[in-house]
Amino acid sequence: MKSIKHPLFIICLLLLISVAACKKTPAGCEYDDNGTGSWDGWPAYIKFCTSTDFETPITDVTSGKTFNHDKFIAALNDSLLNVGGVQYAVLQGGFVYLNSATGVARAEGACPEGALTPCNKMNIASCTKLMTAACVMKMLYDQGLDEDDTIGPFLPVHWSCPATMRALRFQDLLRHRSGLHQFTSNTNFDVTLGYNGLQTLAQTGPNTDSIGLSRYRNANYALMRIIIPALWKNLPSCPGALQAADTITDAISQQYYDEAIRQFVLNPVGAEGELDAAAMGDFETLYYTTSGANSSGAGNWKNKAGGGGWNMTALDMAKVINGIYNNVIVSTTVRDAMLNNGIGFWNNLTVTDGSFRGHGGDITTGSSEMHSLMVHHTTQNISIAVNINTGTINGLGLYNIVQNAYNQAWE
Repeated sequence: MKSIKHPLFIICLLLLISVAACKKTPAGCEYDDNGTGSWDGWPAYIKFCTSTDFETPITDVTSGKTFNHDKFIAALNDSLLNVGGVQYAVLQGGFVYLNSATGVARAEGACPEGALTPCNKMNIASCTKLMTAACVMKMLYDQGLDEDDTIGPFLPVHWSCPATMRALRFQDLLRHRSGLHQFTSNTNFDVTLGYNGLQTLAQTGPNTDSIGLSRYRNANYALMRIIIPALWKNLPSCPGALQAADTITDAISQQYYDEAIRQFVLNPVGAEGELDAAAMGDFETLYYTTSGANSSGAGNWKNKAGGGGWNMTALDMAKVINGIYNNVIVSTTVRDAMLNNGIGFWNNLTVTDGSFRGHGGDITTGSSEMHSLMVHHTTQNISIAVNINTGTINGLGLYNIVQNAYNQAWE
């Protein structure tokens, strides 16, 4: 006679199996201070990486001071809430001096749970703008154009745009001085930054009284998602399928913006990125509220990218801004045009023995937050990138946190 298990026993067994599955943190993925660990249990998209806290310090030959990375990390952590994770990387020239992470990518209650490692990609929000700007500027200069040329020839041919729209210069958009602000905000991105929303915006045209005035809008850079494939058509490296396209559709803009950023920005410095967080599977880094509550994560940005959207590690972010400065991604001429005109570089902060130039990024989903920063020290040739997946103490901006930590690290 077969025994029949009590229904309550079966329910409890299923619950235990479910909890066990949600708590399976991949073996060996915890950060190893000695740089000897591996993350063999993580999915294939996460590459093996180790800590690079080298014994040889960064030294300022003029002052004789040295950069103490322990003080830098301690000062960072003093300003961050202990409910999520922080990921940071420091490069000098092409030398990786620091690549580290602490805290959690997916805290208790997430399924699966997981520590934040240097290999976790996080949504870098508006730091994306520096990458988009570098790609656009490289494409312009490679075909004998520059930031003063107009965007009109590169807008989709089926868009009925007024002359004022077609007369806007690239730098008008890349410096947020386009006058394209009256119908856009930095919210509801699927509508305002999607293809149809951008078409409506372009066909309405700019507020001519505002052209030349600084009004920060993600739509300025989201339009570059449409324009980049058109720019690529004039270059020898243009893919055949793109060259054959009669106009730039939504699908074409999504595909070839992604491919262009990879080819012209990420690949030259050996960096990786994803626009769709689903590519990271169950190990996507989550946002957290200041009390530690879970959020849904970054989602898919392919349909609204340009001013935001890329998911990257701090190390790869540092590689990108370092590559922009050191003529790996763009030429000296292009880099200087970007710096002198504030194209892709949003802030200029005074720090020890020089200044930081770079871009920050912030995403808020409900009350959950994620913040990113990539900056370069203009005289020391030091690149720093930081990602956090929660808020900060007293809401202090990540720019100021990194500025203070950097200043305190020199001794």
